[in-house]
Amino acid sequence: MLPHSLGFSSRGVRPAIQPDQIESLAVLPLENLSGDSSQDYFTDGMTEALIAELSKVGALRVISRTSVMKYKGSRKLLPEIARELDVDVIVEGSVIRSGERVRITAQLIQAATDIHLWAENYERNAGDILTLQKEVARVIAREIKIKVTPQEQARLSKTRPVNPEAYDLFLRGVFHSHRFDKADNQTGIEMLDRAVALDPSFAAGHAALANACVFRLFYVAPEEQEQLEEKAYVELEKAHSSDPDLAEIYLARGKLLWTRAKGFPHERAIQEYRRALELNPNLEDALNQLALVHSHIGLFDEALQETQRMAAINRNLDALRRHFGNVFLWQGKYEQALTSWLLVERAGLPSYTGAHIAWALFQLGRKDEAAAKLEEFLKLDPTDTGGNLSGMQAMLFAAAGEKRKAKEKIKHALERRNSDTSIIRLLRRMCLRADERARAVNLLVGAGGGHRVPVLPIV
Repeated sequence: MLPHSLGFSSRGVRPAIQPDQIESLAVLPLENLSGDSSQDYFTDGMTEALIAELSKVGALRVISRTSVMKYKGSRKLLPEIARELDVDVIVEGSVIRSGERVRITAQLIQAATDIHLWAENYERNAGDILTLQKEVARVIAREIKIKVTPQEQARLSKTRPVNPEAYDLFLRGVFHSHRFDKADNQTGIEMLDRAVALDPSFAAGHAALANACVFRLFYVAPEEQEQLEEKAYVELEKAHSSDPDLAEIYLARGKLLWTRAKGFPHERAIQEYRRALELNPNLEDALNQLALVHSHIGLFDEALQETQRMAAINRNLDALRRHFGNVFLWQGKYEQALTSWLLVERAGLPSYTGAHIAWALFQLGRKDEAAAKLEEFLKLDPTDTGGNLSGMQAMLFAAAGEKRKAKEKIKHALERRNSDTSIIRLLRRMCLRADERARAVNLLVGAGGGHRVPVLPIV
């Protein structure tokens, strides 16, 4: 079972509340009324955009896209969905695009009673799609009487036209670019490239392109580090010059900073993530990254607080299991860590998941089981994306005194990750000096995962 600290509510049906008491909201996947399933990417993109706009209101807890998309096409009753998501109100609606016109129908429904509080239709030219999204978000915020600060109001009111073809490519690019398949991911980046070429002042397009490059760098093609980093920084500068109030800019910057090549400057990375959260308090990925950084520098209470905040907007159990599993590992609570990691879905990030399971088993003295788990996960990810599994195999060989095998695995692990001379020296030391082995084995886990971690006790 997951730890009780996940923060999920078990209150049952919420009582009816007044609009000025509303504090939480979920936007369910908008329905595609075009009659063409190939337009689903557009409707899903509009859902994500509406979530993103509402997420900028700090007084409102907005459930993340990853949590609501599982309800696409669901036949569940709205009160049941609201109970599962633990929200006061639900936004549902539809999108239809016809030629150069886009129409959104949105309605606000009280969760406990299934009573419609508000409904409206909006229709605009495709070039005014960004204005349309912000307008719907502003009206919803007004209808639920949520407190909106002057700064948030200004950001919700900031509008600009967008090239319709560029926006279409933007939605398609985002859809493809955060996929682990190398070709699919590259297709998404190319679409985003075309989008910003058509509309060079499209800040969200530049920011999305930068984040797509960062995703590819860390999860798909680490061997392309130099060109991907350079491209990401260029796109971030372009996004910042057009709109410095985009949270995604600071999210990408933080990720680019928190690497071995940059020396893991945690203070600067934390500053970037906090700026992202000032602009979008419900930005799940920023909370995720901030929790990771705090965990890696030993600030476990802060990491748990951020994970709790993420649990309030993200009902994705796998993501929460990974977070709590990480914190338990770094706290030395290996049984609890192993319980969390064994419940994580294997298909998502098998290299990452398998390495952490093996690490927990190793610390519990179950070395043969750790080795078997690594072999099991290598069948799921034969290329060992990121080198995590090879790094853990090197750890096991080094701990057993098998220097030659350890060196072979170290070489493979480093080939799969961004090279760093200090890491290379550390790994060599691990194989050559028995008195340094315990420290090196611990730090190798951080090297394999792309982060620095505190030294842990060795079983």
